[in-house]
Amino acid sequence: MIIINTTFHVENSIKHKFLDWLLNTYRPQSMASGLFESSSLSRVLLDQGDDCSTYAFQLTIPSLDAAMAWHDGEGDALRQQMYKICGAKALCFTTYLETMD
Repeated sequence: MIIINTTFHVENSIKHKFLDWLLNTYRPQSMASGLFESSSLSRVLLDQGDDCSTYAFQLTIPSLDAAMAWHDGEGDALRQQMYKICGAKALCFTTYLETMD
C-alpha cells in the first residue's frame, strides 16, 4: 500500500482558515476521486515556536503510479487553491511512503 503524506506548515494567524479548507475541501475532494482507501490528519509534534503549526495529511492508495498521477493532477489543483486562500502563510511538501506490514 502507498501513502501520500503531505506535510503542511501553517502560520497560526490562518490556522483555522487552513484547517477548514483541509477538512471541508481538500479531504472530501481527495476521497471523492474514488482512488483512496483512507485518509488521516495528524498534528506534527515539534518545537516550531508560537507562530506556526505543522500538519501531516495522509492518503492511502494501492499503486504508486496512481498516487503520482493524482498528486500531479487533481492534487496539484487543490494545492494551488490552498495557495490562493492562504498565500505564503501555508507551505507544503509531499512524501510517498510504502507500508511495510
